[in-house]
Amino acid sequence: IDLKESMTAAKALDRIRATAAKKETIYTSFVVSPERKLKGTVHLEDLILASPETAVTDLMDDLPVFVSTDTDQEEAAATMSKYDLQTIPVVDREHRLVGILTFDDILDIVQEEATEDFERMAGISPVDESYLDAAILTLTRKRFTWLLVCIVTQLFSSFILAHYSFALESVVALAFFIPLLTGTGGNTGTQAATLVIRGLTVGEIAKEDVYKVITKEIVSGLLLGGALAVLASLRAWSMGTGYGVAATVAISVAGVVMLGNLVGAFLPFVAKRFNIDPAVMSGPFITTVVDIMGLLIYFEVARRLLVLG
Repeated sequence: IDLKESMTAAKALDRIRATAAKKETIYTSFVVSPERKLKGTVHLEDLILASPETAVTDLMDDLPVFVSTDTDQEEAAATMSKYDLQTIPVVDREHRLVGILTFDDILDIVQEEATEDFERMAGISPVDESYLDAAILTLTRKRFTWLLVCIVTQLFSSFILAHYSFALESVVALAFFIPLLTGTGGNTGTQAATLVIRGLTVGEIAKEDVYKVITKEIVSGLLLGGALAVLASLRAWSMGTGYGVAATVAISVAGVVMLGNLVGAFLPFVAKRFNIDPAVMSGPFITTVVDIMGLLIYFEVARRLLVLG
């Protein structure tokens, strides 16, 4: 409900009573000038408790939080959450009141944005309609792009395996632990990316915090890598592969976990730097990158430690 800045509390309440049935909310009203420029906000409770002749300009907050018509909906939702608002005014470029966003609107926005983020993190282009309403060809097309990218990039994995085929021929046991390496690295990277993307999305992490995040992930990588390396080496040793292969697996697991942490934490910042949704830098993309680099680490460690080739 918009109130003229010349109104008293009594006049404002009269207007609220007259228009309340047609309005989405009455708990916060918006004081405007004759040109409809936003001057402030006033709460229903303050109008009720005030003397009838008190001017609304004396009751209003003259520094209201607002969003503009060109504000991104995700930013609008973040603003309402930050200031714990039930409603927020929307103004145009001339600061004229053109509408409001309510808590219900923001819930819809948050649900929509969360859905898009989940889809991007799974390597799916956002779908504008529900799953059951979407055509099969639409769902296929939305999923195909990232799968094609993953296939093309995974060709590098084939090149790496072909290049180090001499290592596999010399020590067949090395092949037993490739799934362990790629799975561990991909999962570690996805975990790190999920934490960072969530922090960037809700405003807990700023672009300037990249060095703090990387430092934390290095420490976390050392702890996780050390623990998983011990477990992996024990598994390799229990299979009778020998100390050389067990050591190779241990060192590689530690390296891949550290790599996954760093890649998963850093790529969302790269996306943010170029105004790309950080959620894109997750799921299949990070898994593919870490898989390729993890294989390089594994075979290089094996070549040097086992004196192959």
